[in-house]
Amino acid sequence: MTPLDCRVLLVDDEALLRRSAGRLLKSLGCTVDEAESGRVAVEKVRAGPAGYDVVLMDLTMPDMDGTEAMRHLETIAPRLPIIVSSGYSSADVLVTGRVFGLTKPYSVAALEAVIRQALGARH
Repeated sequence: MTPLDCRVLLVDDEALLRRSAGRLLKSLGCTVDEAESGRVAVEKVRAGPAGYDVVLMDLTMPDMDGTEAMRHLETIAPRLPIIVSSGYSSADVLVTGRVFGLTKPYSVAALEAVIRQALGARH
């Protein structure tokens, strides 16, 4: 399979999950930047909206959860695809033209598939 070659903003309040997901993303050929909260993710995208190809974000986080962060990101970078990762079923996540659901725990194959889908939706 062709490497993904994309820039991912990985957002999760749990450092261990960021580390393991970051390794998976790098193994798929992604460049990874991390944020420990929705608020930090919004700040990073605001500082450089063209700096990311996709956001992989936990849904439940303290400070600013994924739902609130998505609302902010939609105004800052309306074409930026967001993958919402949650322990809930992806059916519970509001999936739209640029928001995709990924249920935790996920396999490398599932992660790769949803990133490819999100990247295809950018245009």
